[in-house]
Amino acid sequence: MQKTKDLCASSSFFAHRTQSKDHKKVMNHHIWQGDVEEADHLRHQKDTKGIFAKRIETIERVFANAKGKYCMH
Repeated sequence: MQKTKDLCASSSFFAHRTQSKDHKKVMNHHIWQGDVEEADHLRHQKDTKGIFAKRIETIERVFANAKGKYCMH
């Protein structure tokens, strides 16, 4: 299997995508990014949609009260 670095260097579009001479691109992700993506995936599953719908009536209401009454922005 060819390394990504080699694939990028051999691409005719390489000059348009990056100015990197060592054929590297740095991507930063939040430490919890994988967990956030998994939660988002689960939120859209058929058996968990009801749980997330209840969140609006319960948890989100508590957060709204905290923001409004106690200036927790």
